[in-house]
Amino acid sequence: MKISKKTAAVVTAALLLAVGIVWCTSKDSAKDSMSGEFGLHGDNFTWELDGEGVLTIIGKGEMDNSSSVPWLSYRSDIVSVVIEDGVTSIGEYAFNSCENLTSIALPNSIKSVGQYAFYNTPWLEAKRKENPLVVSNKILIDGKNCSGDVAIPEGIICIGDDAFGGCKNLTSILIPDSVKYIGDTAFWQCNRLTSIKIPDSITSIGSWAFYGCDSLTSITIPDSVTSIGSFCFAGCNGLLSIKIPNSITSIANYTFSGCSSLTPITIPD
Repeated sequence: MKISKKTAAVVTAALLLAVGIVWCTSKDSAKDSMSGEFGLHGDNFTWELDGEGVLTIIGKGEMDNSSSVPWLSYRSDIVSVVIEDGVTSIGEYAFNSCENLTSIALPNSIKSVGQYAFYNTPWLEAKRKENPLVVSNKILIDGKNCSGDVAIPEGIICIGDDAFGGCKNLTSILIPDSVKYIGDTAFWQCNRLTSIKIPDSITSIGSWAFYGCDSLTSITIPDSVTSIGSFCFAGCNGLLSIKIPNSITSIANYTFSGCSSLTPITIPD
């Protein structure tokens, strides 16, 4: 059966609506700019890429983690990103491989930055050269170039997704009391990490946060933590004991999967 172009367009639009992702794009030839709308599960955003390469994002709530962002085709044109207040998180692949991106402006409303969000950008490489701990708006975005004993500066509120992921030379980490959240895969496969103290300020530990940290022998979860993500300590073969505090209300699936040396687990009533 032959399907007309009009019918195909209707079907495509219906599929996008079904999964909760909507975006549209238009070009203003007078200003040589691109703009559009996108959203996920009721969080609606607008974006505009002007003729100077400035990408501005306006909206409320969390950005989608999809790698197919609406400005994907214009990544090489982006030199600066401005996110307006109201956006609370940046998607995992939002600006990945924007080869000319050199400037980022984040609002105070941002609470988390997804992994790979700024990978393969000159902005991230320049920041790494300035300081192995890349921080923006009180969020620790990247620490993969760190080595030895590392102290996170006071004032950081969030250790971002994959911030230290795969950092082979990290041996210990000191987290200040200002930090409230440890993101997904934050320390995954830091296999030389032997010491970490989680402060009383932490309220949640993300999925896969310490996955594969097989040099950790013990860890204390403070009473402030209410949730532990899936696979959080999975593959920590050296982990001998752990105590779950009374504050915990949820432990996700496979949190301690593959912890072959773990014998006592103290769980509150």
